[in-house]
Amino acid sequence: MADLAQYRILIADDEVLVKTMYVERLKAEGFTVETVGDGEEALAKIKSWQPNLVLLDIMMPKMNGFEVMDALKKDAKVKDTKVILLTALSGTEHKIKGATTNALDYIIKSDIVPDELVPKIKAALGLSE
Repeated sequence: MADLAQYRILIADDEVLVKTMYVERLKAEGFTVETVGDGEEALAKIKSWQPNLVLLDIMMPKMNGFEVMDALKKDAKVKDTKVILLTALSGTEHKIKGATTNALDYIIKSDIVPDELVPKIKAALGLSE
């Protein structure tokens, strides 16, 4: 089994309760986890910390998740960053827009609990159960 502490996960979300819930679950699993609360912080942290995976909310202050995705695509250093969009936006137009980004997945927060997210994260990182 891989040492999950070597995998850095960034949670970019402005909702403290959501961040806390996912941080606790992912740290319990063994991952190294950091959080940010807005899109500008997310972009800066991705560039400086180079996480293995980002859980990115769409509706955030300063820059939304789609703007963060656009900025990542334009920066050769971070354009291959693995991102899972984890959002409250369930509308079809948002799902379609999410599909046009380089995100690995588009997950609606109300449709998933942290325990269900862990296998998706492991799959995105190429880790088998």
